[in-house]
Amino acid sequence: MHNVVKGEIEWDLRPGGMLVQKREMGDASSGPMVIIKVSHGFYHHGITVPAQSTFRFKDMSKVVILEDSASKERKLEEMKRKQSVVISCEEVAKVRAEIDKLSEKVNSLDAIVGGGTKVAVEELLCLTELLMAQLLQLDTIEAVGEDKVQRRAEVRRVQGLVDTMDEMKARNCNPSSINGDAGI
Repeated sequence: MHNVVKGEIEWDLRPGGMLVQKREMGDASSGPMVIIKVSHGFYHHGITVPAQSTFRFKDMSKVVILEDSASKERKLEEMKRKQSVVISCEEVAKVRAEIDKLSEKVNSLDAIVGGGTKVAVEELLCLTELLMAQLLQLDTIEAVGEDKVQRRAEVRRVQGLVDTMDEMKARNCNPSSINGDAGI
């Protein structure tokens, strides 16, 4: 008894013109594939085969192997792009670590100034300058895609910390503004 498979049968045209049923590649398709362009007279065929395939040729057959330089160039460009993404991601992570440290300092100073204790203006200015330096560092990072989004988020975070520092300077210089009765 024959097994009948419902659905359409896929056919493959071989270089010699033979029409054969297309096979499922199974494990072979999981590896790298190579596209072979076969020309015979006026006929041209493109065949995709596993990279480890072997071939037999008849006597007096001519075989010319050409490397697709455009494909090689695309692969090289893709490798460079991936490398630049990794580098920009690492750079953003380094700056993020510095911003985390500075953020802790901003929060502790904010608690001190919020409690009514005066802090040296130089300390506030120094911390603001350190935050601005991190902002400049973020601006030098060339990022694309997800890295660009992360960089932009860190820029906004630093800008928020600088705004907090500006508010803190105002409260530090005018302690009566803490309770919201600034000169009333």
